[in-house]
Amino acid sequence: MEMILIALCLGGAGYMLIGSFTSSSQTSSVYAQRIKKVAAAGASQIPIAQLKKGKKKSFFERVLVPFSENLSKVLGKYTPANMIQEANKLLEEAGMGHVITGVQLTSFCWILAVILPVAFSLYIEYAKPNISPMMRLGGYPISLMLGFRLPMIIIAGKSKKRKEQIVKSLPFAMDLLSISVQAGMGFEGAISIVSERLPGPLGEELQRALSEIRLGKPRTRALLDLGVRTGVEELRRFSNAIAFVTEMGGNLSQILPVQAEGMRIARRQAAEEQAMKAPVKMMIPLVLFIFPAIGIVIMTPAAISMMENL
Repeated sequence: MEMILIALCLGGAGYMLIGSFTSSSQTSSVYAQRIKKVAAAGASQIPIAQLKKGKKKSFFERVLVPFSENLSKVLGKYTPANMIQEANKLLEEAGMGHVITGVQLTSFCWILAVILPVAFSLYIEYAKPNISPMMRLGGYPISLMLGFRLPMIIIAGKSKKRKEQIVKSLPFAMDLLSISVQAGMGFEGAISIVSERLPGPLGEELQRALSEIRLGKPRTRALLDLGVRTGVEELRRFSNAIAFVTEMGGNLSQILPVQAEGMRIARRQAAEEQAMKAPVKMMIPLVLFIFPAIGIVIMTPAAISMMENL
């Protein structure tokens, strides 16, 4: 059984290696064809040089993404639709929807579901040959489940961190947006100012929504998509309010200060809630570490004295 798993692992690695070289060569040929077309059209040499140079990509984008792209054509047929939808939702919330698709992410799940049990098999075969039968039998399903869920767990962690950054940036963004609109600037212009002066995920999402509006998408639809795409409840409420006021023909300069004040109050209440939870969380290290140390310091002299008297 272990030899079969090792053979499957080696075969999969060889297939992925061949696929990566094939996809890389195909990508290079596509770039070469584009460069030739631009040069034939009489373009200057500077854009061509920039196109040849390109943006430096990470190992994940250069190697792992082509792996998953090739494997997703096969493994995507056997992946449940709800899992692909969950992966797409997590990727959008993590800001990685333009890097990898949900089908490709689930392909990584299938790959790790094979690699981790094989790695566990090699570990107990060569490093821990005397491991107990219960640990041996229980390690395979645990490593399989861990490998199958590990990519989703990693993306979920990135999504959570990105949401926290958006929530922290929202009050300042709403204040700047409100001031810009009250000064007589249009809503799209105010969003442009906020996205330029606010680095981070919130500025990127606002810039994306602004690009969608400029490309012809209705403002209400772009704002609603912004709230759904980020997965932040505060931003979703703001998007719904702006979309409703826009459809009803209301004055944005009146609703924006109210929204900004509501976000500041919500953030203050969240901070107070975290402060109230702090004493409860402090009980765990107190009980586990502080109280035992104090008990040892207090009881040791008494115990020594009792032993001497007896």
